[in-house]
Amino acid sequence: MASLSQDQINELITNAESEDDGDGWSWDGDTSDSELEGDSLVKMIREKLVSKLCSTPVNTSRNLYSQFPSSKPTSSIQYISNDDQDMYCFASSPEITINSDLDFIDIENLPIFNDNGVNISNISNGLMDVDESIKNTSNSISDNISGANKCSKKGKNQNSPKQVFSGQWNFNDDVCSKFIPKKFNFNDFQSGINLDFIDDLAPEFSELDIFKMIFDEHLVQHIVEETNKFFHFIIKNKVLQQHSKLKKWKETSVNETYTFLALTLLMAHQKKNNIKDYWSTSPLLLTPIFGKTMSQDRCLIILRLLHFCDNQNQVQGNRLFKIDTIVESLRMKFRSVFKPYQKVCVDESIVEWKGRLKFKQYISSKRHRFGIKLFVLCVCKTGYVLDYLVYTGDNKHINFNESLKQSGSVITTLMEPYLNKGHIIYMDNWYSSPLLYQYLSEHNTGACGTVRNNRKGIPMFPTKLAPGQCISAITKGMMTCKWKDKRDVHMLSTVHDTKMSVTNKTDRVGNKIKKPDCILDYNVNMGLIDKSDMQMSFNNTARRSIKWYKKFFFICLIYLSSILALCIIL
Repeated sequence: MASLSQDQINELITNAESEDDGDGWSWDGDTSDSELEGDSLVKMIREKLVSKLCSTPVNTSRNLYSQFPSSKPTSSIQYISNDDQDMYCFASSPEITINSDLDFIDIENLPIFNDNGVNISNISNGLMDVDESIKNTSNSISDNISGANKCSKKGKNQNSPKQVFSGQWNFNDDVCSKFIPKKFNFNDFQSGINLDFIDDLAPEFSELDIFKMIFDEHLVQHIVEETNKFFHFIIKNKVLQQHSKLKKWKETSVNETYTFLALTLLMAHQKKNNIKDYWSTSPLLLTPIFGKTMSQDRCLIILRLLHFCDNQNQVQGNRLFKIDTIVESLRMKFRSVFKPYQKVCVDESIVEWKGRLKFKQYISSKRHRFGIKLFVLCVCKTGYVLDYLVYTGDNKHINFNESLKQSGSVITTLMEPYLNKGHIIYMDNWYSSPLLYQYLSEHNTGACGTVRNNRKGIPMFPTKLAPGQCISAITKGMMTCKWKDKRDVHMLSTVHDTKMSVTNKTDRVGNKIKKPDCILDYNVNMGLIDKSDMQMSFNNTARRSIKWYKKFFFICLIYLSSILALCIIL
């Protein structure tokens, strides 16, 4: 409907004023008794309408006009009056226009319609029950969706139940002094080099035989195939220069790759500033074995094309795709060669790398502060690297446990093959928590380590202690203590009691210093990772490279060489 002009509206109002319908309504400025009566009736009706609408949890303000078609406001006509108190003015807020003859309206049983035009008056009494049911159903659905979202995160273990530490700590000195930790029985008889690994060797085996058992021909064949494939990939996507050495390339083989790896390991024992110096004919730098074994150009071109994966089959989101095959193969070999003794430790190691890398880390306590972070599981007695995890910023390579979070999940992933065997694991305060120790104890595995005083489940200790003072607390199968040295030290253990032992060190006065047994044992068995890093630094074969995965590959060779040396010694 087209909008009416001002003249047409004035004409309509004039005609309305001239008509006398006998209902007592008039459009002049005088106030009659019928007007007052109409005002009171309108107010009463509105109050009852409001009370009825408020008691029904549905929006019916739009559908009420369907009951009074003549009073429904439209955008084409607006009744504008000069009287501010005019109840029929729709200019600011539309209201329902009600006829003076109101006997036909049943206010108490006024029908109510929903947005689809359906009469819902008969079910208005049950709406509250339905609304409550819908609310409970929606809460249940939201809880299920929330739980599903948590379990569907990348790298998380969906089968791990939610756990809560429920221990009650006791600070009573008499009770703490009688605390006896759980004993974890372990059989050392089969610890050491795996007998099956030795049986596969020839009676008169050499170092090369051991190397090939770990770095087997199947893995080397994979490297050979990917290296040759990478050469063809470069030829298709790059225009070679006239004198490019890539034109002299011929496909490599398994034996040649073993030779290349042997020369790379030998370079660590003949330190030279430039890799080309190994083929120098100068009497001061001459090392004839390199030139007799392989030419300089051939060694450098293999180093340039060395590759471990097919770029065309890259997995989206896998940050270790470039070297994932090497990492997983060596991890499996490391675990199969050696059976650990009872005591093992977990700590962080770092592969130096200052180039661009999305998961590059900074660890201030390490000598090489920037690089690729590794979580390393090491045998305390021998320093053998039993297993390791590469930190990539996500949890794809970790069996994530929602209760233990990332730090605890690293421990459970590394210790998964060794649970329920009576091992004791030592760790620092980044991993330690009462909930993790409770989980390990339930799986027949002891634990000891420093702990942060703000961990969930750790009791509140006094703020200030005297030098040498130690306060302990115990709960079921677990002990924690705070000892004052130069600074406060918090310990957590499931394998130690609350006793203190005298050391050989003395204080300024000359008195023997006493330390908790858990700290003494921790100092002896922790730190093997740093010692292992120190030993491997003597055999470092890694050189500057713009490809991070190549440098990481040579670090894996260093780990392999340390294992090789250990196997020969044992």
